[in-house]
Amino acid sequence: MLILKRSMKTTKNPPNNQGGRGAPFFLRPLTHLSRFLRQMSPQSLLGRSFLIMALPIILAQGATSYIFFNHHWDTLERRLAVTLANEMVMLVQAEAKGYPHVPDMADALDIQFIRSTSSSGVDGRQSILSWIASLFDQEGMLRRELENRLPYPLTVETSKNWVTVTVVLPHHHITLSTTPKKIFSSTVFVYVLWSVGLCILLVLVAWGFMRNQMHPIRDLATAAEIFGQEGKPKRLKPRGALEVRKATRAFNIMQDNILKHVAERTEMLAGISHDLRTPLTRLRLALEMTPEDIKHDMLPDVLEMQAMIDSYLAFARDDQGEDWQCVEISSFLASLAVSFHPKPLKILPSHPIHVRAKPLLLRRCLVNLMNNALTYGTLCTVSVQDHKRFVDITVGDNGPGLTPEAFERAKTPFVRLEDERTIGEGHVGLGLSIAEDIAKRHGHPLRLATDTPKGANIIIRLSPC
Repeated sequence: MLILKRSMKTTKNPPNNQGGRGAPFFLRPLTHLSRFLRQMSPQSLLGRSFLIMALPIILAQGATSYIFFNHHWDTLERRLAVTLANEMVMLVQAEAKGYPHVPDMADALDIQFIRSTSSSGVDGRQSILSWIASLFDQEGMLRRELENRLPYPLTVETSKNWVTVTVVLPHHHITLSTTPKKIFSSTVFVYVLWSVGLCILLVLVAWGFMRNQMHPIRDLATAAEIFGQEGKPKRLKPRGALEVRKATRAFNIMQDNILKHVAERTEMLAGISHDLRTPLTRLRLALEMTPEDIKHDMLPDVLEMQAMIDSYLAFARDDQGEDWQCVEISSFLASLAVSFHPKPLKILPSHPIHVRAKPLLLRRCLVNLMNNALTYGTLCTVSVQDHKRFVDITVGDNGPGLTPEAFERAKTPFVRLEDERTIGEGHVGLGLSIAEDIAKRHGHPLRLATDTPKGANIIIRLSPC
């Protein structure tokens, strides 16, 4: 691999005065809450936009319902319970005083009146848990009103069709029954249904609106990803919000400018390199007819120029027309090893793994990495690691190694880290640059393994089929 000749000294990073210290103890709960909310919140733009639009609707409906149930509903139900309790207290008092027309009075009030002389009394006592539960329903309201006004034991029972109150008088007991509508307002259910239905409708409208607005953004992201990896332009029709249309037009212009720049660079390098081949060929033919001493002095320079021109042509070559294929990487590496024979190239065995790649581009990338490894080391080792979601191909050597800073510099076109050595061998600083461009077309940039005790291991990451 390309290396720096002099070692680079490492210095400790200065401590971060802000991030190194922990938050004050009274702010730590807020820090944990903020981290929890970040983890629970949606990660996509659609999810976050929908949450921003739907959350106020839900909170508004919740607040409105809370105010309604704590004021309007409670007041209405209490008034209904008080009214029914007044009617029943009047009937019970009239019965206790022996008035003869109590059943007629009950009929007029839409209350069923039953007099019984059974001695199987009613247990007017109530457990604490039942009493606490009754505080939150209409039955509890009616019971409390009756118990506060009547000195007799009583029970209150509710069912789907009847509200029954049994009062134990000194010599007999009476049962008063009526329909639940006298203590329960049906408008509560209507309000709940309308509020919940309206909330659901608004949320669905918000979801549809945001989903429709996300389509142009998703198309823009997909086109940018394809253009960045494969270099294939995709013209997008501006649609959606004004800002999204503006971004789409800017993306289309950017594609055109990049393609124009790449085409001009490719044509320039290809034209210069092609034009230089003719005089170089004439020079080599002339050298063949010169004396051996002159030929011995000039031939290395001509060969060096030939190697440089070949590098320029390889850098300028356009392989965009190649299709993606499913490649079995073990046999693919074995075919590469044959072309390197008898050089010291070692392919570590692995089980059959299929990756999605462009074979010609992948071959150029691996050949460049292997040539660099054999140039700066005495042995090149290639291994494959299957990580299920991706496949890593590692090309390593046993040379002096490469620092991360030097590795990033070496990926820049026409940058040579050792001019005095590589220039004499026809190297122009394009090997890693070409490999980096091909790796990015396959989805991931080249990576340098940092846990290598000796040499340099460069990793190209591919996607499985």
